[in-house]
Amino acid sequence: MPFTKTELGAESETIFTGRPLQRVGLVGSTIRFEVELVYKGALGRTADLQVVGDLGRSDVGTIGAGCGIVLETGRRYTIFARDHDGDGVPNTNGCFQNVEGDIDPTAYGLPAARPIRSPDGAAQLAVVAGVLALAGLLALAVARSARTRRGTRR
Repeated sequence: MPFTKTELGAESETIFTGRPLQRVGLVGSTIRFEVELVYKGALGRTADLQVVGDLGRSDVGTIGAGCGIVLETGRRYTIFARDHDGDGVPNTNGCFQNVEGDIDPTAYGLPAARPIRSPDGAAQLAVVAGVLALAGLLALAVARSARTRRGTRR
């Protein structure tokens, strides 16, 4: 019997929205996701997820998940999972009713999602801020130099 949305929100240990990237390992059912939003659980920019059931056909850009669910690379999904086997990697299957796209967290009894910010984006922002600061210091030095030259010409 399927979960209600609030039961699913309570039963899941990990809930996130992201995009499947690839299978992990040569054999098995682990899929690596690029994580965008986290509703529940501690996740970074990428997360591995074990799926139960058909693995799908990776040659056509799909990665199968449990009970006939097929995840397409490049599409966004909200994933509901629980670490059933206690190995530290969340598991999902057809019973967890994963959703293509976003969810309304209040319908699942969840808080608003926490966006995952790319460390690369933060680094790029820091570089831009540094360049702007240097440009400002250079402009200030040029202005002072020009004032000093004007003062010695008089």
